[in-house]
Amino acid sequence: MVYRMKVAGLERDLPLCPISDELYIGAFILFGDVELTEKCAEALYEKAPEHDVMLTADLMVGFPGESEDDFVDTVNFVREARLLDAHVFAYSKRGGTPAALYPNQVDEQTKQERSRALIAEVERVKNATLDRMVKENSRLSVIFETARDGGYVGHSAEYAEVFVKTDVDLRGEMLDVSPLRRDGGIIIGELVK
Repeated sequence: MVYRMKVAGLERDLPLCPISDELYIGAFILFGDVELTEKCAEALYEKAPEHDVMLTADLMVGFPGESEDDFVDTVNFVREARLLDAHVFAYSKRGGTPAALYPNQVDEQTKQERSRALIAEVERVKNATLDRMVKENSRLSVIFETARDGGYVGHSAEYAEVFVKTDVDLRGEMLDVSPLRRDGGIIIGELVK
């Protein structure tokens, strides 16, 4: 039993999972559906200004059967979806799991090379996004979380990490910040008076 659903211009059949004798829910899964994920990202960016929507992801490299073309598709996805950040990890073979028996296991050196390359691409895309936020001088609404290096660090509504130098305790405060520059993967800013 399935439920046909239209999402971001694409049709998908959602398997219906029984909860009780009378209740079923549609299992909506983006995992592995790159086309659907990209279309959803495009639709979000169309409906909201670019800095109102930031996407992050968990990305695995080196799963058995992953070809060089598959890996290139993943790198292209990071670019096209304009991910603000991603947790990248290499597949790790675990005894007793079905994947441990799959053919075409990817060797460790290739997994580590792909992991490093993908992390570098995620950082490049993230830094370009943060640089654009600074250049546009987009006012950021930041909730401050921790003290660090003579100031406070928090996250903006767009999930960008932001640092402000101050001796005033800002923990738990949500304040507007004007971005000044990027330092690594962090925006350095000043409080809007």
